[in-house]
Amino acid sequence: MDAIANAFNVLRLDGFAAPDRWQPIYRSGLVQAFEARRFDEAAELAVFAANALDSQGRFQAALDELDFALSQASISPDATVDLLATKALFRAISGSRACVELLGDALSLRDAVRRPSAILSLDTHAAMVDLILLKPNSGSSARAAATVAREARTDSHAFALEVLAIPFLAASGDVRSARPWAFAVLAATTALRATYRGADAAALSIGLGMYDQLLEPDLEPVVRVPRNTHAAFRARTSAVRGALLRGNTAGAKSEVAELVSGLSPSWTGLQGICPRRSRPRC
Repeated sequence: MDAIANAFNVLRLDGFAAPDRWQPIYRSGLVQAFEARRFDEAAELAVFAANALDSQGRFQAALDELDFALSQASISPDATVDLLATKALFRAISGSRACVELLGDALSLRDAVRRPSAILSLDTHAAMVDLILLKPNSGSSARAAATVAREARTDSHAFALEVLAIPFLAASGDVRSARPWAFAVLAATTALRATYRGADAAALSIGLGMYDQLLEPDLEPVVRVPRNTHAAFRARTSAVRGALLRGNTAGAKSEVAELVSGLSPSWTGLQGICPRRSRPRC
């Protein structure tokens, strides 16, 4: 097994463990990938590592991994586009307007990209950023649905886009379209026994339930999956809204405290209302 294959293997097995367990092997593989001009694999490694770090609340470390890879990938438009689009998505999630410029840089390279999968990945990330920025008149939801339909054949980023598109539809007032889409996602993850994606599907179900139900949601199917902090964030923010609608201020405060205690800083816009000692470490 060469260093690159070994790096992928270690990331898949230990990527969500403490970084000192996997980073040395990962970085060795990353360097070899660049030296061997295997740029697509290098970009995939860097994105994998960045997502692992972000899920641990190490947001700046995740950006650093992407920046290092970008510094080495300029000769490859495909790899550069993957890395820029991923960084744009990270910045959009964190609420930074820098995402707009980063995405623009990625889109400017679209004509130079060779791999159809890289173009599809770019289009997907662009749709994700639009959804996060809540651009109701940009056709974001329609483009997201079309991109999901295209990506269903390759199964690369389709699910991640659905997780953003469904609440976007609901927030835009189209709950009637969001509900069956969310039900289909939940049914698919249940059939596949996909624990990680199942947490996302359960979070979507909880969020949509808050539109017409005042019952206290069951968060256990979501929060029991320790690595999926994004799903936990969505479920707990829905629980905060539900508690406030029920007039349960204490319950809302409790959920807010849970939100900021262990989530990635990229998703913790509520940090400012909590004591400094309760904020997550980067």
